[in-house]
Amino acid sequence: MAQALRQEKTTDFHQLFESIGATPTKHRPSPGELTGIGLEILDGIYSDKTLRSALGVVRLPDVSVPTKAAAQDIQGLAITAQAANSIDTLEAEHGETELSQAGICLIYATVTAIAEHTRTTFDTVLGEIVPA
Repeated sequence: MAQALRQEKTTDFHQLFESIGATPTKHRPSPGELTGIGLEILDGIYSDKTLRSALGVVRLPDVSVPTKAAAQDIQGLAITAQAANSIDTLEAEHGETELSQAGICLIYATVTAIAEHTRTTFDTVLGEIVPA
């Protein structure tokens, strides 16, 4: 999904997101799993002091106002490694679907910022940060 955002294929992003069912399968996580993993990844990135200068300018893709608000809340909590611990509060405020989308958008924007700062490719940074 982050790749679809990078390639500015928002239709593909939404189709991939909508293909996630309520329960996980062998090849697809549930929305809850996607959110939990995303928040854990973002906590790790944003609390890493060696990445602070790379995260000075993180630009979200063109997303809806609710998704942007959720992403900003996640980012604020991730700086202190509290996004994953705040999942219940975030879901109550933004809803599970919005929170999942916001997490993916923030991962995309964060990977892009790190890649630009370190002059590395998006794919390289994504591969280092997001477990396969």
